[in-house]
This record gives sequence, structure tokens and C-alpha cells, in this order.
Amino acid sequence: MSAGINRPSPRLFRDPSVWLALTVTVALAGFVLFSRGAWLWNRINPLDVAEFSCPPPGTVITKSLPLSVAADPGFALQTIVGEQKGLACHLYYLSGQDTWLYGGLTNSPHLEWRAAAEGLWPLRVGSRTHGHFQIKSQTWSVDYEVTAFEEFTARVGTYPAFKILGTVLVDSVLKVQQ
Repeated sequence: MSAGINRPSPRLFRDPSVWLALTVTVALAGFVLFSRGAWLWNRINPLDVAEFSCPPPGTVITKSLPLSVAADPGFALQTIVGEQKGLACHLYYLSGQDTWLYGGLTNSPHLEWRAAAEGLWPLRVGSRTHGHFQIKSQTWSVDYEVTAFEEFTARVGTYPAFKILGTVLVDSVLKVQQ
């Protein structure tokens, strides 16, 4: 599927702020994709766990922003699911770019971040992971925690979902919490 794809400039993806923005976007998509998808379970008891699984190859996913159900979507991103390798899913954007989504939460190039996302699986309320690493002279810390099992209402319906809280600190300063 990646034949003939025009790759973005590598310089763009060396900037940590670009990775942070991409990771936040992908983390939101991952939360919707993997913790709420019907392919994970038919009915789940809060005491159960959810094993990791990518949607079937060829599945088209549309993410709309803003995420609010009441708001008109001003932005939509379509992604086609490719193959799965371990706890990673290969995603192809209709714009021609592609990425790997690790643990359903990040596309970061940093192994410690990937390990933190993948270490959360299988999902169960109370599970948590941590990653700590350096980017240039900055110390980054990422934490994930499964905080609840609850119903989530999206534009396409209401689903049982594990709620995942992700926190990113850079030099001990909170950068993202969602």
C-alpha cells in the first residue's frame, strides 16, 4: 500500500513539538479506535480485560474534530488500517502518508514512549504505565492510566469504553493531559 507514497520532509518530524502534536492527535484517535471499537468485544464486564487488536485491514476510519457530539465537524481525517505487528497497527492516511500506531496510543519514534503505550495492554481499570526519556536537553515523562469503564457517546452511537488518561510532562512541566 505504501508504493508511490510521497513522504514528508524528515526535518519536520525531528521537531519534538511536531511529535507531541501528532501523538496527541493519534492518542485521541487510538482511544476511540481501540478502546471503543466493536472489534474488541461484544459486551464487556468492567471486571473483564480487553486484549489489543487492530481493526481488520482495509477498515476506513474517519475522525472528526471537534470531538463534541453537539458540534459540527469542522475537520475530518480518514485513515485506512493496514497490517498489525505485535501491538502496533499500520495506518495509511488518504493524504498519502502512513504511520505505525503503538498500543493504540502513540506514533512517537521514542522507544520508551512506545513501551509505555504498549505496556498498558491488556486494558483493565487500574492499569498504568510510565515512560521516561530525553529529547535533546529536555526530560520527557509520559504516563497512561486506565481510570474507568463507562459508556461513551460518539456521533455514531454509544459504546462501552475503557477511559484512558494520558499525561505528558516536559522538564516536569505539564504539557498534555487528556
